[in-house]
Amino acid sequence: MAFLASIGTVTADYQSIVGTTHDLSTNPAVTGNVGVCTYCHEVNEESGEVSDQLNRSKPISTFKLYESAALDRKITVLGSVSLHCLSCHDGATPFDALSGSNGTESNNMNTLYPGSSAIMGNDLNNHHPVGAIFSDKYDSEKFATIANAGLKVYDNRLECPSCHDVHGESGFAGFLRIDNTVSSLCLTCHIDK
Repeated sequence: MAFLASIGTVTADYQSIVGTTHDLSTNPAVTGNVGVCTYCHEVNEESGEVSDQLNRSKPISTFKLYESAALDRKITVLGSVSLHCLSCHDGATPFDALSGSNGTESNNMNTLYPGSSAIMGNDLNNHHPVGAIFSDKYDSEKFATIANAGLKVYDNRLECPSCHDVHGESGFAGFLRIDNTVSSLCLTCHIDK
């Protein structure tokens, strides 16, 4: 089943991904070499234009969503942008599972990078919650603070790319959007006025 979702206008400088761990086109361990952008995005074969449509099959994992009494609202669903990330970072879905294909079974993070800290697995209780709905205490001023810091909110939810910049344009470790020295990224949201 194809997993296509609109992410808006694609304007990123794709040169920033070249040579990073997200540049699967140069990784000899990954089969299905299709180009830098094609592992994630639809690309027009004639013009080479990168589409805002995502080019991944759904993750093969079934996820146990994060649960905590500390959350104001129970997480019931993951956003499409997080599912897109987890279509590799679940560890099980093949890198070459593009546009509805199943990909090559052994071509995944668990096989090629066993023990990698980038593997989230299917139990999301061991990681920062994604799909979390921001509580009512987050007013327009707080959302402006989050946006001005360089973080993103997706449909009032915290998703993987809220804090992570998949294209690596920020230059921070772990593909973080902003520097996390002395927990500055974390404190953007985790501080009461």
